[in-house]
Amino acid sequence: MRTIGDFLQDQEMKRTGGMPQSADFHSKTYHRYFEGWSEWYETDGKGKKKIRRVYTGVLHQLDAPDPVRFRLRIAYILFYALALVLFLFAAFQPVGGNSAWYGALMTAVCIPTLVLTLVFLVSYLTAPREMTLYQYRSVGALTKATLFGYLSLGAYSIARFAYAFTHMGENTLQEVTGGAAALLAAALLFTIYLLEKKNVYKSFLSKNTAPRDAREISL
Repeated sequence: MRTIGDFLQDQEMKRTGGMPQSADFHSKTYHRYFEGWSEWYETDGKGKKKIRRVYTGVLHQLDAPDPVRFRLRIAYILFYALALVLFLFAAFQPVGGNSAWYGALMTAVCIPTLVLTLVFLVSYLTAPREMTLYQYRSVGALTKATLFGYLSLGAYSIARFAYAFTHMGENTLQEVTGGAAALLAAALLFTIYLLEKKNVYKSFLSKNTAPRDAREISL
């Protein structure tokens, strides 16, 4: 399976005409992804240069035993899945609150927010116990995404409640249940945010070594 790193390496090779340059001349995206990695170039038997890398930078690790780490990940999966189901339940109700401009606007905000949260959650869940700098950034990205998801779902819930109380008698029960479902979804994302904010990560230098002519990539 090809990784993001493979894709970025191919792009760099195309950009340099197949001749990799010094680590100092890579693109900003390349530097961000491979920050902390030391790379050097080797020539194979056919005279073709190939990039070799080893991670020599700072590693980050959750300061908790494996059972706690496992329970946290299961909780994040369940909380997000339930939040998504609750939002879809509310968003697909054929009622005025979803048709009103403010309800439709907040729905449009919530959808990409939940998609991005899922992307960052997958990155977080698939990261190894000892994370590189790029992998560790998934922790911060997930925290920001869940906070924004909480705010957008909360705003959508307010929109649904507002419509219910300004249009009494017009599917009031459905409007209120939709608003309550969105509010509960917001609370679930906020719970993920709080749990992750409380986590402590320890940092330590990788024990890997690289050849003397290698260059460590930095931003």
